[in-house]
Amino acid sequence: LAAVLTQNKRYERAEVIYKGFLERNPDISASYNNLAVFYNQTDRKDKAEEILRASVENNPVDIERHLILVKYIVAVKGKDEGIKELENLVAQNSSLGKLRIALGELLYVNGEKQEAMTVFEKAVNDFPDEDTGVEARLSLASIYFEDENYTAAKEVVTDAISVSPNNPKANMLKARLALSEKDIETATIALRIVTTETPENMDAYLLLANIYQLENNEEQLNNTLNTAYANKKQNRKS
Repeated sequence: LAAVLTQNKRYERAEVIYKGFLERNPDISASYNNLAVFYNQTDRKDKAEEILRASVENNPVDIERHLILVKYIVAVKGKDEGIKELENLVAQNSSLGKLRIALGELLYVNGEKQEAMTVFEKAVNDFPDEDTGVEARLSLASIYFEDENYTAAKEVVTDAISVSPNNPKANMLKARLALSEKDIETATIALRIVTTETPENMDAYLLLANIYQLENNEEQLNNTLNTAYANKKQNRKS
């Protein structure tokens, strides 16, 4: 109803409904997000940011609320302001590892590669055996891979897999590194792990199919392509 009222420019009534919903459901993040979207649509960006900050204060350990706030700041004020916000959040919430990953990713997108790598390296040290540490390793490995520093990338990926052996992202990167070295056997094993753990990953199936095609293994090629198609018929790549 509030969305329809907003479309019809009945802003005062829409605001009352959004606020009422938030008052009745203060612990639901969508209550804050909907009101923030409304304020953004009606060009009250300061109010939108205020509401998103209130959402974070309501549940400081909900990382998604922090990330929604940061995304809004990046969209409205730019990447530099988003980085500042994330740096403050990381300083205040050092135990929330995903904020470190988000900061490193934003720094990298902003062209601050060395700063991003420093953030990822610190995350690996602070969360060595946790998902954050694995994710930070993979972010580092991806940077090394893009820089064609395959030796460093391989070392970091191997470290990530030692912590999380069946991690799909780690094994996908391991496969790409193996293919760059023409190590078909290692790539095949890694890709089989990826397709088992994430059967919706069309890129893994396509890489595996290319390997079988190069080996003239028609049976495995057909099985791989048919399995990929069956798992995700609506996907364009399938």
